[in-house]
Amino acid sequence: MVDPSAFELLYARYRPLVFGTALRVLRNPIEAEDVVQTIFLKAWLKPAAFRGGNIESWLTTVSKNCAIDVLRKRRHELGAIPIEMLRSSASAYDVEEAAILAVRVDRVRQAVSTLRSDQREVVMASFFDGDSHENIARTTALPLGTVKTRIRSGLMHLRRKAVNL
Repeated sequence: MVDPSAFELLYARYRPLVFGTALRVLRNPIEAEDVVQTIFLKAWLKPAAFRGGNIESWLTTVSKNCAIDVLRKRRHELGAIPIEMLRSSASAYDVEEAAILAVRVDRVRQAVSTLRSDQREVVMASFFDGDSHENIARTTALPLGTVKTRIRSGLMHLRRKAVNL
């Protein structure tokens, strides 16, 4: 049986990592949250599934695999729906919103790709994976001040790029 207080600590510490990993794959916060619940429910019910090693790597791998399963299920379900039904159910507003969002996402990707690799690594970990600065420092073996400086420099670079986009 899992110690409830230890499990709470595990959840509090690693939820951002699991959520960020799932969100990166799914690009849908609701589905990513479902993955978080699935992963931690499995960890609660079958703690022996983790056989040692690096817990962060294990959770990242399990989260990515679970998110990919969600994508496969989504594709399968969408394949069963006639395309005409999808077209008729989408309003013009939904299509316009989706197009605007796609442009914004593309601009952000372009801006992030212009970051130096050391800045990109910590910015992605912080904002897309939801890692804390302390956790990033631990996993990259960098001083906390260096992590914070790289994130700030990266964000300043992105802000300048946003003005030009």
